[in-house]
Amino acid sequence: MVQQNAHDLGHCAPIRITGYTENERIAQDQARKKQSRVERKPFTMEWVERFCAHADIYNAALVRFMFETAARIDQAVSLTRDDLDLKKQRVWLKAAKGHAAQWVDISHEMMIELANLPEKQPMNRKTGERLEATVFGYQSKGGYRKRWATICKNAGIELLTAHSARHGFYTHLRVRQGVDPITAAKAGRWKNPALPDRVYGHAEENQADIRARFRTYPVQRDTSEAPNAMKKWGK
Repeated sequence: MVQQNAHDLGHCAPIRITGYTENERIAQDQARKKQSRVERKPFTMEWVERFCAHADIYNAALVRFMFETAARIDQAVSLTRDDLDLKKQRVWLKAAKGHAAQWVDISHEMMIELANLPEKQPMNRKTGERLEATVFGYQSKGGYRKRWATICKNAGIELLTAHSARHGFYTHLRVRQGVDPITAAKAGRWKNPALPDRVYGHAEENQADIRARFRTYPVQRDTSEAPNAMKKWGK
């Protein structure tokens, strides 16, 4: 930022920064002995159901809300009662990642679930002070982690991050439901439909199932007329 500001003031040439090439990234990973790109695992309906079966009402509603709306965790935990328009079945999500604040529709079931959540004031753990009430009872976007770890352990499921909800939202629409990319991207508030297809869509079929497809041979054709065919060609 300092160099770019200096360029804007006419003190130096623009600073150009390029990312690693694929080979350079692999070399860096080998040097660090750590993968720089770990593939996200999306929420699935089964995962959500098992999570919610072992969760308190606030975390169950939070997971369902993010899975249904593709909301980011900071957008979800910052919701207050003033952000809910339950009569019109919509919520007001704050701006995030270059997207303007906007109303987002929710299902009738989600509207009922949010309407039935008792008001909850998060607590500042350093001061013990009770803060402004939020819909899901959290103060910050990182407050969910320990609670989710406990819930997932009790449910016997893998611990997924909140961002996996966006991956689950898009994968559920595109891969499981077959929704076209433009509609799915718009529903999740992605401006470029090519981005979620490349980043947020995850294949469902495992490698064993894929390989098994090559073991299913087509029915062999009837060769009863093969001798006549041979005569045709003078053999």
